[in-house]
Amino acid sequence: MLKRVCLLIVMVWSLAILFTAEAAPLELGPKPVIQGNEYSISLFMDDKVLRNPNAALTGFLEIKPGMKLSVSPVLDLWYSYSPTILPDISTMTVSVNGIPAESRRLVPDGGFKSNWQVALPLTSLREGINEITISVLHRSIEGLCKDIDNDANWFIIRPETTIKFKVDAMDYSLANFPNPFIDEYFGARNNVVFSLVDLSENNIVSMLQLSSFMGRMAGYGAPVFWEARQEKPDEHIDANVITVGSQVDAGTSFSGDTAFLKLFPSFNGHYNLIAGGNGAKGVKLAVNALCNNKFVRTLSGNETQFSLPVQAEKLSAKKALESKGVYTLRDIGYDDDILAAGAFHQEAEIFIPKPSNYDVEEGSYIELHFRHAKILDRKKSAVTIYVNEVPIRSEVLTAENADGGILKAELPVLPANQQGWRVRFAFYHDLGIIDCSKRYDDVAWSVIEKETSIYLAVGNRSRQESLADFPGYFKADSNGDIVLTMWLSQAPDDDELTVAAQLAYWIGQNNTGNIIWKVQNGANADIDNESGTVIIVGQNRVLMERNAVRGILPISIDADGTMKTSEWLNIAADAINQKNIFQVGYKNDNIIYAFTYADSENMKSFMRLAFVNGTNLNGQVALIDANGKTLTFAEEVKYQEAGFTRILKSFSGNRLGSYLVVIAIVVGGTLALMWYSKRRK
Repeated sequence: MLKRVCLLIVMVWSLAILFTAEAAPLELGPKPVIQGNEYSISLFMDDKVLRNPNAALTGFLEIKPGMKLSVSPVLDLWYSYSPTILPDISTMTVSVNGIPAESRRLVPDGGFKSNWQVALPLTSLREGINEITISVLHRSIEGLCKDIDNDANWFIIRPETTIKFKVDAMDYSLANFPNPFIDEYFGARNNVVFSLVDLSENNIVSMLQLSSFMGRMAGYGAPVFWEARQEKPDEHIDANVITVGSQVDAGTSFSGDTAFLKLFPSFNGHYNLIAGGNGAKGVKLAVNALCNNKFVRTLSGNETQFSLPVQAEKLSAKKALESKGVYTLRDIGYDDDILAAGAFHQEAEIFIPKPSNYDVEEGSYIELHFRHAKILDRKKSAVTIYVNEVPIRSEVLTAENADGGILKAELPVLPANQQGWRVRFAFYHDLGIIDCSKRYDDVAWSVIEKETSIYLAVGNRSRQESLADFPGYFKADSNGDIVLTMWLSQAPDDDELTVAAQLAYWIGQNNTGNIIWKVQNGANADIDNESGTVIIVGQNRVLMERNAVRGILPISIDADGTMKTSEWLNIAADAINQKNIFQVGYKNDNIIYAFTYADSENMKSFMRLAFVNGTNLNGQVALIDANGKTLTFAEEVKYQEAGFTRILKSFSGNRLGSYLVVIAIVVGGTLALMWYSKRRK
């Protein structure tokens, strides 16, 4: 559970950082040598309302390996609270990893937004995840538990709340990778140019592998600069450079399948990294090593050679939710039991993603497995399951289900544009007559067990493929790997390589599973069952060369330049010269996405917006102009059920058909009984 929380925190940080005053511009330009980085990290995405009179909220600050802080971080806390609060008995405390940092009383001006800046002691911080807890005791009415469910007693922690801190300047070594090429706190500082020694399939795959790996490590946010070039970049380029290819260092000799890594500082505080080796196997070994955090941590210095077999770190991919069956919390990313501790109202929430490209029918449900403290008052304690904020089922918390209870709640059929179900488990823990100035976390608790299961009644055929599924939903193979094939031109130019690198980075940001990249070059790629999801990039004219996708994609271009469209689609012919054309189709059970463009700058502009805000893509075709205006088109598909089911439904849909069905069943049953009786005699 902690890993998932950390991933969500990184996503929140990166999104919030883009709007802080410290954000870097989205274009290259002269800037001073970096002497340490200053950050302002948002702790919470939206208002957090604390209604229990004794409540706490925890945010997270991660100190990355090798980072040093010489000045205490500052929690810049913004909050407001009900003016009915009694100041003599209302307080708040900030703690770091369970150690109190500072406390204060709540003064009676809480109707307005208040600010409190708290220095977080360096002695309480540690490398890795740090818990920053804000504990609040807010009372409005004197007397035992009078404030429980008092709507006039509230406390709000505002989303403007941040942690401001500075990381000391440091000399990077190989052990720090992927730093300094990405900044895991500050997506807008991520700044890389890939330099390919040649356009071999191995070098392009290596670039895509590194790009998606760094996207995954960086979380959300737009990189300031993310490009790819075949030529060696100018040595004074204001960017970090990663050079990929064999025999890239003239002063180094290799033997066998040897990998070579070298890191060195360059212009204006940036760094260059060489990932090379002896032949394609050496380069692949070097890139695998960079994508293995555990191995990288064992490196020392700025240059190394090795020939030990090293594999890219393979993540345990989530089980693909794309078929009928039972899934567990682990399958959707929750590895541990979920605790809801404290007296009175406590809750926990999970998100169940809707299977990609499949319709979910009636009959789906979630089965909650829970346990709780036996001391709870059975007359007043209960659990309720909410699905998309609608209460579905409730259960009393009793001594009989304290060691293991089960509660099943139906999952409703979702609209096409809804991505999943938000399931909230609301507990009410009553201990009888207690002192409400205490939280009773140790004696009032419930646990959502990781055995909690989800049953999905998935339709017997897939729904229409959609651009809305990109880049977060890909089918996994039998090994749980996401196989992606990038289909490029025979000799892709720098713009095409850049788009491929940016798409790989974007895919890495949106997928935590293990990604395996493949590359196809030229007009006549062979799309087979091993190709996985296929991604086409390049200028719109590349559609002219792709014979294999004519009739598969809604828009294609004949050899004479004439645009052909599916019968359900009508667009102007000049779209080829003026717009980005994004579309989706399938062949041999492979989904094919085509991201082609009339102008490379328009494509880069689209990617910058997609990194920051996501996209509103949907349907099978999207046309995007130079101003970012998007038009989407979807084919209206009427699904038909196959075989006997369809025939039976067509008969039963009318009165005569219904009679025939009943007669057939009666006659069939009679014949079966006669046959059975004869066999017995």
